Amino acid sequence: MERHLRTFWRAILLTAALGTAPVYAADQPFRDCPLCPEVVSIPAGRFLIGSPDEEPGRAPQEGPQQSIALAHAFGMTVAEISRAEFETFIAESGYPAGDACYVYDGLTWKPQPGFDWRNPGFEQGPDHPAVCINAEDAQAYAIWLSRKTGARYRLPSEAEWEYAAKAGTDGIAAPGTLCGVANGAAMESSFEYRNTACRDPHPATAPSGAYPANAFGLTGMLGNALEWTADCYTPSHEGAAPSGAPRLDGDCRYRIMRGGNWAAAPQHLRPSNRGANPIGDRWATNGFRLVRERE
Repeated sequence: MERHLRTFWRAILLTAALGTAPVYAADQPFRDCPLCPEVVSIPAGRFLIGSPDEEPGRAPQEGPQQSIALAHAFGMTVAEISRAEFETFIAESGYPAGDACYVYDGLTWKPQPGFDWRNPGFEQGPDHPAVCINAEDAQAYAIWLSRKTGARYRLPSEAEWEYAAKAGTDGIAAPGTLCGVANGAAMESSFEYRNTACRDPHPATAPSGAYPANAFGLTGMLGNALEWTADCYTPSHEGAAPSGAPRLDGDCRYRIMRGGNWAAAPQHLRPSNRGANPIGDRWATNGFRLVRERE
């Protein structure tokens, strides 16, 4: 029933006419409407997707490195889509966002009825990232926001996401300084793999802006919520499109996820770290941010 309802609302959102997107200054953060997410412009550029063999914490799926040229600037939401922003979508669209989510019960992660983006198993404020979000939910939000604003919002490609996260650097932080820039599992956590080198004032998700922005003006790219991309799962970067376009040649039952999360081990809080989830799974660690295409 839930899948039929999602399909129904997706059809409504897709067939709705787009309006005219407002003009914005490319060098200034902006919003397309008062309750829309804040967006910053990301410049065009070239970079190496993936990690070098010698990068600490590297996994084989992060290679081989490939040269990517993003020919056009694009917008990206400054932070992950927040609870308040997602709530506006739910209220205006009536979209059904599920009534079960994978949560941690102190021993393991398992799907639990009664948990969702409103109740992920821990307290959140309106400016915390919406979690218990699957790929279909994120796509529905992007379609709705595009219709609402007249701009074109979508999930980022894996290449766009990593380029934005690296922001002209390798994006690697030492374990002792990691908690100052990324929200992962710190010494207060009960996870065995926690980072004992630093303390964490946010044992679960953190509010937008709690950690410093990178050189492109983006916050929460490492940790906080694991973020969906548009790419189907592939086991490596072999065959990646030089343009940075999303890969649809893999297993599309799964989508690539990036950025680590509030329960992640230190080695997963790197721009090149990559994983995948089934498109319909909702986890209390998983959220999203969007690209806003430039005209």
